[in-house]
Amino acid sequence: MLRNSGRNPPDLSVVRFKYVIHISRKTMIDLARDEEIPESHAIISISDTNYELAEIKTYIEDKNVAFFQFQDVDDPHESGCISLDQAKKIVAFIEKNKDKDYIIVHCFIGVSRSGAVAKWINEEYGLDLAALEHYKAYNRKVYDTLDAAIGKSMAAYYAALEEEEKRRMG
Repeated sequence: MLRNSGRNPPDLSVVRFKYVIHISRKTMIDLARDEEIPESHAIISISDTNYELAEIKTYIEDKNVAFFQFQDVDDPHESGCISLDQAKKIVAFIEKNKDKDYIIVHCFIGVSRSGAVAKWINEEYGLDLAALEHYKAYNRKVYDTLDAAIGKSMAAYYAALEEEEKRRMG
């Protein structure tokens, strides 16, 4: 189900996503090394260090990919966390690739940052992928910054979470 984000909802008539997956850097490298990544795939690549960024580029630079570099931190006061500008660029890349079948999001371990982006895409675009709908190990700072990038009110976000929790509890 498409959540109410407080902005004009995406035009679902042009959204073709079938799957959004989050994987580790190693899995992304193995996939790029062992298989041809089709044109129907878009990749969001999240790296920690300049070395990791340079390495992953050798495998997927010629693909439909957007590269980002930020740390896996939840504290907005800690250096290296996702910026609002980066979140806006991630959203723009997703919007540009709505006609793709697959969105692959990878980070170093494939859990927290990539999980947050994948979960956000699942919820924002109403994909209803159960594995992502109930996914809890995502980086909330990344998720919240993606929401902020589309102008979603944090107060509305937390109110919606409370309502959802109340429904689940009883």
